[in-house]
Amino acid sequence: MAGALAAKNLANCKLIHIEAGLRSFDMRMLEERNRTQIDALSDYPFGPTELAKSFLKYENVIDNVHVIGNLIVDVCRRFSLFAKFRDLRCLPNRFILLTLHRAENVPCKSQCKAYC
Repeated sequence: MAGALAAKNLANCKLIHIEAGLRSFDMRMLEERNRTQIDALSDYPFGPTELAKSFLKYENVIDNVHVIGNLIVDVCRRFSLFAKFRDLRCLPNRFILLTLHRAENVPCKSQCKAYC
């Protein structure tokens, strides 16, 4: 959010938001509030799906909206070509992939251990 505000207000830059229109509809989450505000500020909102585009339209974000695909899916597909274990049955027993960027997912060390 700070970067978006600085770009718009201080540097007078054009703002591109990749993954625009993604919504959890949980306004208790700071991330959700930031996403909606950044989308409203963006000169070029790039959404991953038509559904994300429809959420933007509902919020009156309609100018320069582009659907560009899901970046995390594209990255996983690309790097899976280089993966050592292509067959899921060959993955090590303790192999796991997590994204833990939300505070409610990682309240304490014991909670993190519960995921593994």
